Amino acid sequence: MDKYKLPIGISVLTITPTTFLFLLAIYFLYQDIVALLVLIAISSSFVFMPRYVLLENDSLIIKKVIGSIRIQYEEVRDIAYIKRLSLKSIRLFGIAGIFGYFGYFALPEANVLCYARRTNDMVLIEADKNYLIAPENAEKFIDELERRIRSIT
Repeated sequence: MDKYKLPIGISVLTITPTTFLFLLAIYFLYQDIVALLVLIAISSSFVFMPRYVLLENDSLIIKKVIGSIRIQYEEVRDIAYIKRLSLKSIRLFGIAGIFGYFGYFALPEANVLCYARRTNDMVLIEADKNYLIAPENAEKFIDELERRIRSIT
């Protein structure tokens, strides 16, 4: 079993604290309940944040704060390296920047379920769904994933 961290990008390191400080300031300055409710809603998205990826003998596991996503190797049809998330990418449903990038996104390449904490050195995995992750050492990750897939077929 190999474990790959999901490094945090500069955009997440910037957007997350800035958003929280802004909403806290609005709440304390104006006693605005809407700002407090938005802050609580955003905070609850923390549980969906991806933490790391495991390569096991028969499957890849995307581990979140609560829960995980399992992709069986035999379901994987293709793997592609994406240097940087395109500016043409559109978030359809999910989070973009606060704690990471997770949810449904429309990319020029495909519609994907994204579980990443940065927008560069990403891996697109086509399986039962299209998954986009950004593990450390993305190229090494792809090599190891391809080796494991070949070994079961």
